[in-house]
Amino acid sequence: MMWTGNVYFGADTWLKTERDGQDHGHHAADRTLAMRYEDLVSDPEGVLTQICAHVDLDFDPVVLGYGATTTYDPPDPSLAQQ
Repeated sequence: MMWTGNVYFGADTWLKTERDGQDHGHHAADRTLAMRYEDLVSDPEGVLTQICAHVDLDFDPVVLGYGATTTYDPPDPSLAQQ
């Protein structure tokens, strides 16, 4: 992901990627969907339903069970505002 080097290089790369994405979004507003991480972790079913609808797929609750196949802890909604 080109995050090698020091924290400044990583931050610069992240900011450039964000700006490029925003520029692209202005040109393709009908094909882009923006969501907030905070909303995703506090209402995963609601946000994932929106994403599925945006890409013309039916929502399947099985996507909420991703935690059953990983050793990672699920996101903690109480930490999302930090």
